[in-house]
Amino acid sequence: PRVSYLVPASGPVSNSTSVVVRGSHFSARAERFICAFGEHLVNATRRNDSAIVCASTVPMENASAVALEVSLNGREYSMDYTDYFYAPEPTVDEISPSLGPVQGGTVIAISGLHFSLISAENHIQCRFDVGKHTKYVDVLR
Repeated sequence: PRVSYLVPASGPVSNSTSVVVRGSHFSARAERFICAFGEHLVNATRRNDSAIVCASTVPMENASAVALEVSLNGREYSMDYTDYFYAPEPTVDEISPSLGPVQGGTVIAISGLHFSLISAENHIQCRFDVGKHTKYVDVLR
C-alpha cells in the first residue's frame, strides 16, 4: 500500500481523531487493515481502493509528529513517512461579548491558547449549541 496524505493531518494529544488515510492499493482482499501511528497500532476500516479510516492513538504525552504507515497483513507496512501531528488541545479563556441577540450575527472575540491554524489546516470553526440545534461558524482572521 501507499500513503499519499491524511485528512485531517493532525489532532489533539488528549482525544482520538478519526483519520482518513488517502493513498493507493488498499485491496479488498487484504487480511486486515492496520494504521501505525509511530509504534502504536490500531485497526482500520477500508472505504475503497484509495481510502481507509482509523482512529489516532491517545493519549500522547506531548505535541509531536509521528509517521503514519499502513499494513494490509500486520507484517509489512508502507514506508511513505507521512506525518500525523499531535497538537495541544485548544483552550478558551474569554469570549467577548458573552451574549447577543437570538437572531445571531454578533461578532465575538475569543481569547485562549493553542489556536493553531497549522494544526487546523487553516480552518477553525466555533460551535454554538442552541437547544436541539447546533451551528458551526467559520472563524475569521
